Amino acid sequence: MNYLYIINSIKGSKKIVFSLLLIFLLAYFIFHSIYGNKGIIAYFTLNQRLEKAYAELEDSRAKRVELEHRVKLLRPESLDRDMLDQEARRVLGVASPKEQVFTVNLNSSKTKN
Repeated sequence: MNYLYIINSIKGSKKIVFSLLLIFLLAYFIFHSIYGNKGIIAYFTLNQRLEKAYAELEDSRAKRVELEHRVKLLRPESLDRDMLDQEARRVLGVASPKEQVFTVNLNSSKTKN
């Protein structure tokens, strides 16, 4: 009778060990599916970075189109005299005596240490 009790306890302990092993294995996969390199959190982080990159791309495209338009206005075939005059005044820093010129420095910071 002692032998039956020992055998039954060994069978029961095998079930417990197997169950614990399955629980730990399942917990391992769940943890890595959420927090791993290719988990849910990494997926959402990557989507945020992708959206930010697309926004930067759209801004860059808009700036490029604007610059292409300005360059087109400065070409000899389609020279816009007002644009040429405005660009020359901006680059050379000249103005007629009747004009008032205001310059704004956007790079200066207003906070002082």
